[in-house]
Amino acid sequence: MKRITVLLVLVLFLPVFASAEGEYYTIREIREQAETLMAANGGTVNIQAAHGNFDVPIEVPDIDRVPIIKIDFPLEDQMPEAPENGTLERHLTYDDKYLSGWIGQAGSRDELYGESFKNASRVGQYGLDARADGSPLSMEESIRFAEQLLDAYREKNGWDFHLRRAVAESRQYKAHFGRDDVIPDTSKALDETGYYDLDFEQTFHGIPFNDYISYTQPSPNRYSRNKPVPLGDTVIAIFSPDLYEYVLYAGRETAVLVDDVPFCGLDKVLQSWKKAGKYSYRARPSKIRFVYVSMFDPEDKDGELILVPVWALEDDMGPDWASRSMAYVNAQTGEFINADEEKDRDGHRGEAVWLTWDDV
Repeated sequence: MKRITVLLVLVLFLPVFASAEGEYYTIREIREQAETLMAANGGTVNIQAAHGNFDVPIEVPDIDRVPIIKIDFPLEDQMPEAPENGTLERHLTYDDKYLSGWIGQAGSRDELYGESFKNASRVGQYGLDARADGSPLSMEESIRFAEQLLDAYREKNGWDFHLRRAVAESRQYKAHFGRDDVIPDTSKALDETGYYDLDFEQTFHGIPFNDYISYTQPSPNRYSRNKPVPLGDTVIAIFSPDLYEYVLYAGRETAVLVDDVPFCGLDKVLQSWKKAGKYSYRARPSKIRFVYVSMFDPEDKDGELILVPVWALEDDMGPDWASRSMAYVNAQTGEFINADEEKDRDGHRGEAVWLTWDDV
């Protein structure tokens, strides 16, 4: 009789378990889940990747909805006026067919980046107190100046850019080249060719745009897009207000396909990172971010790209290496995305797929 009672209780609970497994949440509820998880673990969450356990923070934009949108390259008339002390030129895609953005410049590139010297290299430093050797600007002043340059694009086109990485670059002489390292020669003074290297990313509806999944890149095979992709980022090198250079790549929003979409719980997402470590190289996870990635319309590979939400596990190998996304998880299904695979169960890897509230 006792065994029958236990079985009956389990049967009664089955619908509850099934409901929890298939439960979906708004982006505001997902943000609350992230805050609760991090508050219980000192500001981070623990993830179990293939090469160890790591405590990383979760970054969720402070937004109320997540639309599915389409983007394309910018238009010629979206070019703002050149800065008073600089020039502005069009920048085309690698095939010279599409306008990808603009190049802004003041002063000489040779003066900005300095001459090449034997036994010397650049050394990067993080932090607001880091200084680029010889620059009259502080790190904070260089960031403010860069944001003023980007304000022209915000005012004219409504484009927003968010600072992702800031490094003070100076020159360090090398005394010895080892197999895996370089011993700096501190007896020689650094020259005055330092600059600030600032990396901005474009945001749409308050969500960072994080490039694209593999197999949306243009290449001559039947699984790929036939057209280049907008990158949506800006790299700015600044020595002073009279000596700088930037290359801005912009995406232009063209349509909203769905006003808002649902998401699976964070507990399911965190389980998916167990598969992520094997796809990284020299990588140490540093954060998890909620971002957009671009995929293509399977019915129109030459058309506009579609932005869909994912969780990006990012690494940061120090100021001398660019941080990057090492793995993705589908924010709606919680499934790990293997960017090296051409196909998954829903179709080819680069094809856009999403769920609506009506679907769930």
